[in-house]
Amino acid sequence: MKVHEFLGKSFLKEYGVKVPTSYLIKEEKDIEIKFLPAVLKSQVLVGGRMKAGGVLFANTRKEFIVNIRELLFKEIKGEKPYGVLVEEMIPFEKEHYISLILDREEKDIIILYSQNGGVNIEENKNSIVKTNFENYENILPENIKKIIPNLRKLFREKDLTLLEINPLVEG
Repeated sequence: MKVHEFLGKSFLKEYGVKVPTSYLIKEEKDIEIKFLPAVLKSQVLVGGRMKAGGVLFANTRKEFIVNIRELLFKEIKGEKPYGVLVEEMIPFEKEHYISLILDREEKDIIILYSQNGGVNIEENKNSIVKTNFENYENILPENIKKIIPNLRKLFREKDLTLLEINPLVEG
């Protein structure tokens, strides 16, 4: 089962992974500006939202209102949005990619990691490292290793088959 980003982030937060402050706007009547600058993310169950125009930014009140209204009604890859996730804009130095995937053939959880996360992760396939929980400590950077136990616990307790964070930023 796929879940919207706002729900996935609530799971991450529940399991001790730091996530930006955010809130969900489901309808035009619910529009409220709690902070600026903000990242506005269409809540659709498809990948590639940024390239499809499903992620917009707001630095001013006017940009916020215009962009929220656009995203509330904009179909992304044929899917109507559930709402818009409003997230605080966090300055960052580096974007990483990490995912945990259930490998049914290996009967194990596989960790995929790249130091080149973000919009074009598909184009950086050669930078993705594949490991598992027995070997990750020798492979992953220190700051990423710290969250692996939390991600593993979340993955197992919520009975996931895929957990993906892109981008995972460091500031």
